[in-house]
Amino acid sequence: MALLSEFPNPKLTYVVCRSPCKDTPLVTEHESFLRIVCEYPDEDTPRLIFADWLEDQGELASAEFIRAQILRGEVTQVVSHIRPEIAIPHFLYSIDVDQQNVSSVTYKRGFVCSISLTSRCFLEAAPSLFTKHPITEVFLTDKRPNPIGPRDNCRYSWFRRFPAQFESCYDLPDGLKVLLSGANPSVLFETEAQAHEWFSKLCVEQGRKLADLPSYYRHDS
Repeated sequence: MALLSEFPNPKLTYVVCRSPCKDTPLVTEHESFLRIVCEYPDEDTPRLIFADWLEDQGELASAEFIRAQILRGEVTQVVSHIRPEIAIPHFLYSIDVDQQNVSSVTYKRGFVCSISLTSRCFLEAAPSLFTKHPITEVFLTDKRPNPIGPRDNCRYSWFRRFPAQFESCYDLPDGLKVLLSGANPSVLFETEAQAHEWFSKLCVEQGRKLADLPSYYRHDS
């Protein structure tokens, strides 16, 4: 029997179909619900529908965690060395990456919304990460924009190149350099934070592309 769910956003209507075959593995339904959550990161309704389904499957802790964070507007940051499974249901923490390469993950409205990790880890794990979580922010812990100009009037850029043998924190691996191909190489940022925010958007778009998800920032100016 089909379950029709119409989201509060009048522009957003989605049909969730439960398989008519009783022998269909539950993981198929699980992936279907999770896919909708990841496609619409700003919507609460898909998350609440997923929570209802999780409760039906006996995943009470995961369902309650999602609902509680949405209801209370909670944000939970988990630092990698603090055994996150104590506070976070195991299913929700399944990010399939080497914990040594992840500094922190931030949960908002029940799912990972932000992750801090190494550039190599991002390149290796992006498809899995963005398939399982509606991530909208990425911080590369081992890379930073290059400061240009005098200290009292410094600007920041991601475009300056360094010899790979230096393994500079300012040099990007080839898998990330391609993200800059469509950007203006003369763009400068007034603060390092602004530069990181700009590059985070590129990483999010790349991660969603690798996970076959629609663009998140397509309407962003």
